[in-house]
Amino acid sequence: MNHSAQYDRIEQTARAIYTRNRVSVRGLEFHQPALGHYESLFAWDSGWAAIALSVFDPEQGIRELEALFSFQMDDGRIPHEVRFPELGGSENLFRRLYLSLLASQFDDQGRSAMVDPPSYLVAAAYLYKAHPDRRILNLLPAMQSCLDYLCRSRDILGDGLVANLHPWESGCDMAPYFDAMVGVRGGSPFWKLRYELKYKRLLDRLSNHGWNAARVKEDNGFVFEEPGFNGLTAMGAQALAYLWNAAGEPDKAQHCAVQAETIVAAAEKKLWDEEFGYFFPRFKKAGSHEYSLSLRSCLNASSLLMTGLVSPEKSDRIMREYFDSEEHFKTESGLSFNSDSEMELSSLKHTMLWRGPCQWINMNWMAAGAAAACGRPDLAEEITGKTAALIEKEGFREFYHPVTGEGAGARDFLWPALVLDMLKSYGP
Repeated sequence: MNHSAQYDRIEQTARAIYTRNRVSVRGLEFHQPALGHYESLFAWDSGWAAIALSVFDPEQGIRELEALFSFQMDDGRIPHEVRFPELGGSENLFRRLYLSLLASQFDDQGRSAMVDPPSYLVAAAYLYKAHPDRRILNLLPAMQSCLDYLCRSRDILGDGLVANLHPWESGCDMAPYFDAMVGVRGGSPFWKLRYELKYKRLLDRLSNHGWNAARVKEDNGFVFEEPGFNGLTAMGAQALAYLWNAAGEPDKAQHCAVQAETIVAAAEKKLWDEEFGYFFPRFKKAGSHEYSLSLRSCLNASSLLMTGLVSPEKSDRIMREYFDSEEHFKTESGLSFNSDSEMELSSLKHTMLWRGPCQWINMNWMAAGAAAACGRPDLAEEITGKTAALIEKEGFREFYHPVTGEGAGARDFLWPALVLDMLKSYGP
């Protein structure tokens, strides 16, 4: 297949979907992840969208970041979600009812108190490299405030890692590594209901604490440190280092570079398990002083490798034993988010996000970047080729089956446009 023709077809589809999903409200422009499913402005969705837009429409990517940062909180947080009453009406009834139960997370501006993995910080550097516009550099103080909040206020355990207060802050909803953390065994009777109840109770407890990380620490509350979030934060710090240098501020750039190095060094010390040869989430249950690793292998640890800061020994081992292994992530159509050998719910289909057999394009994007950073351009090209073929066959879907490649979830979803950056960076 002609690579250029394939790229052009995917780009044409991406442009059409992004145009349909574009929202103009309150003088802002951003993209809904999927019409009729998600009406809000979502932080990490905006980040993935902006990375994709850096390839084919950087002007819209800049507007995406400007819209997102217009809702920044006083402490530097970028809210996970911002709700707009003006957009009401297109989401399905289930999601509207679901959100009504979770209303305590939102303030009077519609901003969620949760945070997201900072894909949007990474996106800022991608946009500037593609289109060096001063508007991106003008966001640097706000972006630095966000990074400092994550690295300082969220270093709850004092070990140099960013801690999350609720599983939804990982972006991976009910990934299997949360089983041990919340005390629910996947596949047990009423396990899905028990998960939802646990998450709701935790959310209410956090709301009672005002989502204040210091108060959660004082109350000995539930916290976890997750490889994917920390890797993206380190990537965000590297992105700001690049941007501060572009702005002529080398001292601030060095500060960010050190922040990235600190996070990755802490991850190697606290999240690495030598027996299994992988990075795992570390957690402390509410009321406990014991720390544990949740030994479930998920692909979002790729973000740590994408920094290029992980030791060669660990990187090489992960490439060999996980990325190149059909027992873990490698499949005929791409990559599985969940390790195949650990997937006790392999028959689960299309019923729970991030659970069972699923393949996500943002994770493939990070995995290809990780392979390239670890000296495996052949693997980066292979992941890219499979991902592009998958999208051409199934269209822009929310996620895909890792073996059959069947598309699932929302249609006309934004993330598959990331393959354009993959083709540009790692394609044949």
